[in-house]
Amino acid sequence: MIRVSIILLLCIGLLPELSRSSSTSVARNDVKYRVGQSGYDGVSETFFLQISVSEQDITRQRLERLVCELKLRYSKYSRLSVAIFTTYKAAKITNFTYEQEGYTDLEQAYRARYWIDHNKGEEWLKYFPSPPRRGERMQPISLSEHSPPC
Repeated sequence: MIRVSIILLLCIGLLPELSRSSSTSVARNDVKYRVGQSGYDGVSETFFLQISVSEQDITRQRLERLVCELKLRYSKYSRLSVAIFTTYKAAKITNFTYEQEGYTDLEQAYRARYWIDHNKGEEWLKYFPSPPRRGERMQPISLSEHSPPC
């Protein structure tokens, strides 16, 4: 009986705060990511992350959304450096070298880089729209002009 009453009140709009909060969570459309490596370097005062996202999330809009999430979640750090991969296997590896077996697959999975330094007011995001070819450079995304509000 109580469930029916709450559902009825939501439908007729007498509990607007509940109906608003549920639509907000759907509208946020957060990017799911998985942390492979993380750590804090006390000397440079930088928090480092290596994360993996879905291949479908390697778009300008989805990466901007991800940056908003990361800025909010890791706001206590003065500097944040994020390497973004499309496979969790690549995100888990600390350092990979050309000689390592499977290097090409790992290199192809490295798709974006995000940096923010709150002390200097620096922030940038670069990415490869498609798996990179040797020697190709990441394309910058201007965060100040086009970024959605966090």
